[in-house]
Amino acid sequence: METDFLVRLILLLPLAGAAFNGLLPLFVPTLRGQKLLIGSVGTAVVVIPFVLAVYLFATFGGEPVVTTFFTWMAAGDLNLSFSYRIDELSLLMTLIVTGVGGLIHLYSNGYMHEDEGFWR
Repeated sequence: METDFLVRLILLLPLAGAAFNGLLPLFVPTLRGQKLLIGSVGTAVVVIPFVLAVYLFATFGGEPVVTTFFTWMAAGDLNLSFSYRIDELSLLMTLIVTGVGGLIHLYSNGYMHEDEGFWR
């Protein structure tokens, strides 16, 4: 897979999962009781980026890669863009953050299984 695509997935999957788990039960009240669905989505959107980060870390070529999402502002020689620089250190930090985040999600699913506001 292409590095740019994987970096975008690592960034956007947790955002999409947060939107799904946070907003959908507000509009579809019958989903509020679906603890398995909500817990699974919440955990999956953190564990999948961890797996993608492991893949990137294992196949990383050593040269830093800059992934540009969009240009925020351009004026003359000044070009401000929203971009990420992928290197060994940033991949290591991504592994730590997504790995610990996945463990937190797994723990919180068990800890909050009796809570009425589990979907939040």
